[in-house]
Amino acid sequence: MNEITCLLIGQDPFNNNKYENMKYEKIDKDICFDNIAFIPVPKKESNFKINYNSITSYTRILGVINKTKINKNNFVDFDSNLINKITSLYKKGIYLVNFKELKAINFFESEHYNNDITLICFGDEAINGVKNLKLNNKTFEFPHPSGQNKHPLWYEFYDTPRVYDSAIEIVNEF
Repeated sequence: MNEITCLLIGQDPFNNNKYENMKYEKIDKDICFDNIAFIPVPKKESNFKINYNSITSYTRILGVINKTKINKNNFVDFDSNLINKITSLYKKGIYLVNFKELKAINFFESEHYNNDITLICFGDEAINGVKNLKLNNKTFEFPHPSGQNKHPLWYEFYDTPRVYDSAIEIVNEF
């Protein structure tokens, strides 16, 4: 496993009967995390075909990790390159994880954790969970990327990054 430099932290794994989170074992079996946060795949026992561009949290995070606004004209290009992008991030020590999993594996008390890891939290559960730990890491807080969240960040982030505190800085972290 590569040294961890940055965590993009979601709240919980997908809670859906047709799809679940992609697993890090697809990238490398030695990664201490199980789920890749925000990245859906059909459940193994399901014949469900996911319409990926209809999952707003996926589309928004796809934009974050590619540092561009995702739209109908560029979605297929970025979606089809997802495994390469996740692998590239992994090689830089950047992981997409859920706070619930970090708690379950006692990550912040493990040998993998240190104060130099940048924490980018998406959503109240991740933000409050990290705040309650009173860590000394550089931390960014962002609204959850869910389609139910109408925060202006998700509409203006890549067009006018000054709208939301730290939006410019986040793109420099990975």
